[in-house]
Amino acid sequence: MMYARVLTFHTDIDHMPAVITALDEALARFRRTPGFKGLLCLEHDGFREQVVIITLWDATGLAATAGEAEEARELIADATDIGVTSRSYEVLGFVPGAGVIEEVALSHARALVGVPA
Repeated sequence: MMYARVLTFHTDIDHMPAVITALDEALARFRRTPGFKGLLCLEHDGFREQVVIITLWDATGLAATAGEAEEARELIADATDIGVTSRSYEVLGFVPGAGVIEEVALSHARALVGVPA
């Protein structure tokens, strides 16, 4: 069984470098955690940037990282000075495409918002 933890928030573009740094820190911990299946970070331009972060876990990893997820949520909330919603979902289906999905590193996001690597 697979689970998704979803964090959603809005932020000003000026806060995006701090968000990416906080996300880098959380990702480094998650990569060392058994049960971690992946991370997807989405951003939508608008009056304020909307960001959605989805982490995928097996049941053991989801439970084991509840505290770390709260810490990551707090880091992001501190970086953006706003609230961050966090919810967990059971993944009802996941259908990979025909090709391999290549990693899009957070360094790509860093370049977009002008954060040094």
